[in-house]
Amino acid sequence: MKQVCKFCREVLAEGAKKCKTCGEPFYAAGKALKWAPLLSIFITLLSLAFAYREMRGREKATVRAEAAQSDARMAVLQLNVKERAADRALDELVHKLPQSSREDIVKGLRLPPRTTVEQLEEQAKTAPENHDLQRKLFLYRALNRPE
Repeated sequence: MKQVCKFCREVLAEGAKKCKTCGEPFYAAGKALKWAPLLSIFITLLSLAFAYREMRGREKATVRAEAAQSDARMAVLQLNVKERAADRALDELVHKLPQSSREDIVKGLRLPPRTTVEQLEEQAKTAPENHDLQRKLFLYRALNRPE
């Protein structure tokens, strides 16, 4: 029985594995190999799509991190402005207080005798979560400023 090529209708010799005219393979492995370049291109495009998606994800993460840093910087700046304003307001109040009232406030802070601002600052650095100590430092600084 003679074989006929399905694509170019050429009559082929017995046991032919490939058409002489169009090059169409007639064995299973040859048919699979025919699609190998197309499969390779598909896999390449798929891997490029995944790489692009990963790159976009990293870019978005970088933008989010930069926005968070910017927000944190803005919050720190706002806190600094509020701290300076509070410092000025407290300074004005302290200047209006008589010396005896200042001494009463310092006694109310219940600090050890001969405590210095530097000692309080050092303690505040070692325990930043201690809000009572932060408040005492803030008041003590204001009360012990030179006039």
